Amino acid sequence: MAVKIGRPKAYSTTEAFTTRVQDYFDTITMDVPMELKNNKGEDAVETVYLKPPSIMALCNHLGITSETLGQYGKDPMFSEAITCARQLILERKLEMLTTAKNPRGIMFDLSANYG
Repeated sequence: MAVKIGRPKAYSTTEAFTTRVQDYFDTITMDVPMELKNNKGEDAVETVYLKPPSIMALCNHLGITSETLGQYGKDPMFSEAITCARQLILERKLEMLTTAKNPRGIMFDLSANYG
């Protein structure tokens, strides 16, 4: 039997981890109702970011380091939630390219971190 070395994980279940990741995004966003309907006839809602999302801020919210997040990403139990969070952060950065007055910093970030 293999002996586990190291500190126990901060999150022992997928549900606890996913809930905490969602809580991060809920704390930095606000859904604003619009006076429009989408093509399905539903009321349109715009998600406004109160502050830009980032991996570092997510890690701080989760109470773990970026290195620990990387280790969690290798665990099938947590990898999907991490992939979704990374995609939401990337999506926001791509949106900021079209709305920022000076997108140079965003362009550098995308080039350096996303290829």
